[in-house]
Amino acid sequence: MKAILLLLLWLWAQESMAQASEGFMGEDSTQYLRIWVKSNLGKKVKIGIDYGQPVILLSNEDALKHQNGDNMLFNSLVDALNYLDRRGFEVVTARILSTDGGEYLMRRKKIL
Repeated sequence: MKAILLLLLWLWAQESMAQASEGFMGEDSTQYLRIWVKSNLGKKVKIGIDYGQPVILLSNEDALKHQNGDNMLFNSLVDALNYLDRRGFEVVTARILSTDGGEYLMRRKKIL
């Protein structure tokens, strides 16, 4: 009984140390990321982002988000590229997709 109680307390303590993710912008260790159009919402687009995070299939967790947790909406994929450029990223490769435009591999800009 004590072993089970200690195990449960340990698991609870591990969970309580976790911090809510505020998106990749707060993570200084992110060097590379991949973006693509996740969905078109009328005149706005939602951008998917992969920076190495674990993603659950069919979830909304890979969308680029504001710090308050709401999905960011952009006028186009180029608008999202400009947003990420202002935050210190540059395009490494681009691939055209037949569906919604393309996907881009980006990296943090090198400071010389």
